[in-house]
Amino acid sequence: MSSSVCRRLRGMFNEVSKPSPPKIKPSRPTKLVSSFPATSAATSKDKKLRDLVDRFKRSSKHPSFRRRHDTYETAVRRLAAAQKFSDIEAIIDHQKRYPDITREGFVIRLISLYGQAGMPEHALKLFDEMPELNFLDALSKSKKLSLLEKVWSQMESRSVVPNVRSFTTRIRGLVSENQFPEALELLEEMEKNGLKPDIFTYNVFIKGYVDDGNLEEAKMWYGKLAENGCSPDHVTFRLLIPLACEKDEFSFVLELCKKSIDLEQFLYDSTLQRVVDKLVEQSKVEEAKELVELGNNCSLHYRLNC
Repeated sequence: MSSSVCRRLRGMFNEVSKPSPPKIKPSRPTKLVSSFPATSAATSKDKKLRDLVDRFKRSSKHPSFRRRHDTYETAVRRLAAAQKFSDIEAIIDHQKRYPDITREGFVIRLISLYGQAGMPEHALKLFDEMPELNFLDALSKSKKLSLLEKVWSQMESRSVVPNVRSFTTRIRGLVSENQFPEALELLEEMEKNGLKPDIFTYNVFIKGYVDDGNLEEAKMWYGKLAENGCSPDHVTFRLLIPLACEKDEFSFVLELCKKSIDLEQFLYDSTLQRVVDKLVEQSKVEEAKELVELGNNCSLHYRLNC
């Protein structure tokens, strides 16, 4: 991660943790509740805001829309003023399915939006998800851990009790050092505390075994996440598909590709094209054609050839 990005993030966290009021401060604690009444008595204002959220999500699939900073800020400002905090989380979380989520600038924009809405805990949570985009790896390798330590000290100052995120971060550190037994012990400790692993926890183990070239163990953790009610995300697929291709596990590769398309979890065109080409090389032409058809017809608009 570049020093300029670190400075921007450091300034952002300074801003969201100041004792002075944020730009938009809710009149009561930020609590994620159902945003809109389920009855026909919903107010006209609620309906307008519901339409805003729906339109925003639909429009987000267009790259040109995702570059409109002012539109994002206006939407978040309106929702925050109406205390629709769960809908702010919904539209920001919705952005993770698009390729822009792998760009530092885009993620920083989303973190900033949480800060503007007076939701610093969510800003910190999104920062903690950055390892899934390989940003924390870059941060660690460049020995710029002071930024991460600043974030954790802020959480401690808020008397934040250990949660899934904090456990996952500790597990990630152990896995990155190939200390898998210790990471498993920590996972057991987390579960004993009544905390359930989430997709980020499972992706940590999957990444660890993928980095080791151990597809069987990676597949085992992929199975575990499904068994425990988690849905794979784009990171899961981007980790598993290249290694499965390398190991010629084409039935598993095809399963992963179909699942990613079904869940609308973005994969790079080059990744899917590589799978198609590999299938053709293995004389699995019908499977290749099926994947091309699925990719070309899905809402993510892949451009594949067979």
